[in-house]
Amino acid sequence: MKIISLLLACLLFVSSSCGQIEKSNKKEFVLINTSTFYDERVGIIPLVLALKKLDTEFEIQKNEVKELTEKHNKLGDEIASLKSQTEARISKELIDKKISDYEVLDCKLKSKTGEVRNAFLKRQHEATLGIKKDIEKSIKRFAEDKNYNIVIIESKDGQLFDELRDITLEFIKFYHMLPKEKKQ
Repeated sequence: MKIISLLLACLLFVSSSCGQIEKSNKKEFVLINTSTFYDERVGIIPLVLALKKLDTEFEIQKNEVKELTEKHNKLGDEIASLKSQTEARISKELIDKKISDYEVLDCKLKSKTGEVRNAFLKRQHEATLGIKKDIEKSIKRFAEDKNYNIVIIESKDGQLFDELRDITLEFIKFYHMLPKEKKQ
């Protein structure tokens, strides 16, 4: 009977100890919203600067797309206006010519937009890859240091996980305090 009591006491002690260990190792679930990383006021400075530089690099291409879009919209409005007029002096040939020009411009706009978008995304990847890898490593280190389970989202409104504490700004401050040689 003493052996059984001793075994029960040992089991009780071990199970209560495990409960205490489990409680002390329990990690808090928190939220990091990566869309804040890109904010010029509070974001991650190397990332914001890399994207500003990239915007400057693609300024000419963006302006070309903007000009094509304006021409496209103006021609579309002109065609709509011509079609709404019932005057005999507007020839069907003129409207057909405008529609043909519109279709050519539409193809050119779609092509140019896709070309610029693809080139921009490729350069964005190249320009930010090292920084993003460093951020990822820093998030892991931050999570370990603070004993956090981090949920990472990219949301402009941040309403997806209202029940989680948002520690984005706390992480950004941590990131900026890391030694310079650690960053890209």
